[in-house]
Amino acid sequence: MAKNKESFILYCDLIHTVKKMPKDKVADLFIHILEYVNDLNPETDDLILNLVFEPIKQQLKRDLKKWENVCNRNKINGIKGGRPKNPKEPKKPSGLFQNPKNPVAPDNDNDSDNDNDNDIISINTEKKNLNLKTEKKEVEKTWRNDFETYLSDCKKAYKELINNTEFMERLQKLNPKINILSSLEMGFIAYWGSEEGWKNKKAKKSKTIDWKSTIIKTIKLNAVYY
Repeated sequence: MAKNKESFILYCDLIHTVKKMPKDKVADLFIHILEYVNDLNPETDDLILNLVFEPIKQQLKRDLKKWENVCNRNKINGIKGGRPKNPKEPKKPSGLFQNPKNPVAPDNDNDSDNDNDNDIISINTEKKNLNLKTEKKEVEKTWRNDFETYLSDCKKAYKELINNTEFMERLQKLNPKINILSSLEMGFIAYWGSEEGWKNKKAKKSKTIDWKSTIIKTIKLNAVYY
């Protein structure tokens, strides 16, 4: 934590990762976070704790950088005497404090009524057009623009893979020293089922995700050995 910074942000979507952790690890994770933001430089040999904490740590660093930028900007503005003033000052007040030089005769009552009716029709028409435009602007949720959609697709692919007994047995046979099920679960909890994994996929140009290939590649990266 920076000097004079006494708070930090934990994001709501962290619950998706924490709920998948063993209960006895959740308290350890929270204490680890508090020790980190208090500059106690916590260390642990716990693989799960390290994997889950890493994306949190990176987000805390990004938030700290934003906070420091705001502080520096405020400091510079303070030295200059505050925020820059708007160079465009109004030349004339908007209200009238004297009678107009060339007053215009008022319209008769019939003209006024007609104008009011036309205004009402015009306003109603504009409202209808506005509602139609608003309805058209509703964007369909996809894995690219909505994290919950991405997470739902990821969970579905993960469950289909681990429930494919024949395929899992073949993977286990090819990797006899690795606990395949635990390794896949670790990859899902620590990365692909998190917002960090979602951002990684969004950064690529592909329109679809090959979930089977994606999840299998995590076996070596998140290997849990017997």
